[in-house]
Amino acid sequence: MKKIKISYEYTAWDDSIKIIKRDTIIELEDRKYKPLNKSNYAANADFFAISSEFWPSYKKIKITILDVYKGRKTDNICISELLFNGFLYKD
Repeated sequence: MKKIKISYEYTAWDDSIKIIKRDTIIELEDRKYKPLNKSNYAANADFFAISSEFWPSYKKIKITILDVYKGRKTDNICISELLFNGFLYKD
């Protein structure tokens, strides 16, 4: 993938009734394939934040592919993993 749009909704931290909707467009780096291991995982991952709110409570996340890099053999896209980095907060 070359460019993606992430649309998301979350509850405002100061008003649990208010739902905030945002879109973010991300451009991803074109990398050659390398088998992943513990020493190169971070170098092959794209990290980005989708909210500046304090402790957002996400309701919905949608990923739309806007553009792709040309493949050498095929133009198929495979997403093998999505990781949501964060923490679980409980009162």
